[in-house]
Amino acid sequence: MSRLVEQPIGPPVLSGQKTPYSFRWAGRTCRVDQVLDNWQDTGAWWEGEAEKTFWRVQIRGGGVFELWQDTAGQWAVYRIWD
Repeated sequence: MSRLVEQPIGPPVLSGQKTPYSFRWAGRTCRVDQVLDNWQDTGAWWEGEAEKTFWRVQIRGGGVFELWQDTAGQWAVYRIWD
């Protein structure tokens, strides 16, 4: 089960492969243990929505988050998996 969050975050720390290494959310630092998936989505381009790159990551201590970055460089936590 998952819940949609869609909350902006500051840019995460990126690894050497340009994937999220850690990010701050809800007042804490979340360290990425594993990138589970990565994909791109064109979004609602007809409404002016920017293309986004998504990462599904497992964080240290448990929990799976989906993060996105748009072409303007904005980042957000999109979804949290229970």
